[in-house]
Amino acid sequence: MDWVHCNYCGTKPTQIKMFLTFCGHVFCQNCVAKAKSRQNCHVCQKPLKTAEINKNMSPECMDFFKDVRQIATEAVAELKHVVKFQQAQREFFWKVKYSQAKRETEMFNEARNKHQKALQEVEYVIFFCFLSTRNVRSAGHATRAKNSWQRAKICEAQSQR
Repeated sequence: MDWVHCNYCGTKPTQIKMFLTFCGHVFCQNCVAKAKSRQNCHVCQKPLKTAEINKNMSPECMDFFKDVRQIATEAVAELKHVVKFQQAQREFFWKVKYSQAKRETEMFNEARNKHQKALQEVEYVIFFCFLSTRNVRSAGHATRAKNSWQRAKICEAQSQR
């Protein structure tokens, strides 16, 4: 911490205690004593409140005296943790959405298949009604007509795919 010095007299911390003011200035023990008699900060004239700069400082105050590289390393580690958490939440969200879409697709396909079967049954009924109105002469003639009609439907379905 070669940058720490008294903001009033310029003294560097050696054997003398140093203090941090709540207004963000640093003073040596001698200058704090003088400022306390006036009850104002030497630099900004705000009311004087101080905390001794030592290992027992609050973590918030101690952060001001940490090595900047250490602060950056800790911040990057915390950001990595946040990014990892958020990415996991996104993945969970998309898994849920995929599963919902898959279920809805399956339900749609089932409904479509039921509809197609019902449609085929209706078409068979219509076809046989048609045959009965045409006075089909034999069962063999009706079977050939039905097979021909089914082949036409299969071709139509394949061309739609």
